[in-house]
Amino acid sequence: MRRHVGYFRYDSRRELDLLNQLWPLASLQVNLFLPQQKLLTKTRTGAIVRKTYDTATTPLDRLLNNHPDLVDDHDRQRLTDLLSATDILAVRHQIADIQGNLTELARRRGLVQQRAKTNATYLSRRKLNATMRAKHDESTTTTTRAS
Repeated sequence: MRRHVGYFRYDSRRELDLLNQLWPLASLQVNLFLPQQKLLTKTRTGAIVRKTYDTATTPLDRLLNNHPDLVDDHDRQRLTDLLSATDILAVRHQIADIQGNLTELARRRGLVQQRAKTNATYLSRRKLNATMRAKHDESTTTTTRAS
């Protein structure tokens, strides 16, 4: 869900209401309209891993076609009616509006700091001081002599 709402902290009542509006819309989008591939096999030959995937289908199609014993006729009809009644463009526009409102509320609260990258120290080269590094013929540990 972080793809939908980002990494902001949402702790006000208004933000909770927006999140509660977003979850069902995101569920509709993912389960009815976004095809997904399922991993069928994974074989390792030495260091090479070969994966084979099923054809991409939506979770709803996979449920109705591959597992017909799990859905009775009433639920099947209700799901197909839901699919035909749902407009994907309207759902996407509603999701975008809610995301914009959430981001605006989070930014109004104050300065939003970006999360530091996990390798930020090495990217900024703070640990790589050329003056502190040992030369190739120099030992980094001092020898101690037992008396």
